[in-house]
Amino acid sequence: MTVHRQTKLTARLCSVLIAAGVSACAGLGADSGDTVRGSQLFAETNCPITIDGPFPATAVFATVEDLGHKAWMSALRGTDADAASRALVLVHFGPKPTPGYGASFQSAATSGRKLLLKVTQTVPAPDMMYAQVITSPCILVSVPAGSYSDIKVIDIEPAGE
Repeated sequence: MTVHRQTKLTARLCSVLIAAGVSACAGLGADSGDTVRGSQLFAETNCPITIDGPFPATAVFATVEDLGHKAWMSALRGTDADAASRALVLVHFGPKPTPGYGASFQSAATSGRKLLLKVTQTVPAPDMMYAQVITSPCILVSVPAGSYSDIKVIDIEPAGE
């Protein structure tokens, strides 16, 4: 797997790339652990950072500098998301054929050293006409820093299905 910005991201990305596990659970379910305070910082329909990875979802740890996106960096610098006590996780949903795709963060939990993220993906309305434009939805989530060994994205089924 390679990680790069629209042009090229050579940053560290905490040297951890983790393909997200996919589950069709309605909630955190059997993998449910201790709830942690997580928050969605950004949601983009055309992610400024691309990730070559197995989709439907790939998640990576990052730092503010690793993101390399000026708007995100200036908005985050000096906030608690930039603090050593927080970790940033970018969840990328890969290329999509039209606009209308998106995602939102629901909750976070830990199970041992595994970070569990519940995310809801949205899809375009089936009866609408859309331009044929490649989009790449992603979300940036802030969670407590920890020694996570794995990230699992849960319930990425499209909303309403």
